[in-house]
Amino acid sequence: MTLRLVADAVVTVDAEDRMLVPGAVEMDRGVITWIGDPWQTPAGVGTEVRHLGGVLMPGLVNCHAHSPMTLMRSAGDGLPLDRWLGESVWPREALLTDEDVYWGMALGAVELLCNGTTTTCEQYRHPDAVVESVVDAGIRTVFTTAIFDVPGTGPGAGWEGLLADACRVFDAMDGRAGRVHLGFGPHAAYTVPPEALRVVAEEARRRGALLQIHLAETRAEGVRWPSATA
Repeated sequence: MTLRLVADAVVTVDAEDRMLVPGAVEMDRGVITWIGDPWQTPAGVGTEVRHLGGVLMPGLVNCHAHSPMTLMRSAGDGLPLDRWLGESVWPREALLTDEDVYWGMALGAVELLCNGTTTTCEQYRHPDAVVESVVDAGIRTVFTTAIFDVPGTGPGAGWEGLLADACRVFDAMDGRAGRVHLGFGPHAAYTVPPEALRVVAEEARRRGALLQIHLAETRAEGVRWPSATA
């Protein structure tokens, strides 16, 4: 059955950036088949019509997020970046399990969807848990597995092991459910040594994958942080 959604305004984002006031969008089995003025073109026989009101527009895109960190919201507020990471975030993240990350990502996905964001680009560890969570939540996601060297995170948490995990996840799960695309997420120049950045870039290039990194977040990171100049 064809479904027609009628709104006070439809933002088309087409080649002409048309805005229809009012407007309607028709879909057939999830595929948009028509956009136009509901006053000028009556709905066809058998078409279900839903009057939404408000604005109907394409979903928003969150270009960078760590949604599982919803579990740590407000922790360390007000600290400068290096202390916030070293004293608040990383010690907490070291205690997270796959199940913790699954539910943290699920909470983040719900908040995003409820605010009109239908695609999110994520960077985090625990890749299997994140992928399962976003598939179950129904959100479209580009997930870049986090890669970094942080002292005290335990065996297997160095950049080599995390890169190997990122390659495994990409090769096994890229394109999952038609909504999940994988990439590589070296955390930053101050947490990943130069030789690691080169190797990560090579692996990403080999797969045609997105590479996402934090860059120039603060004035101090390239001056005071020892690993940034190693």
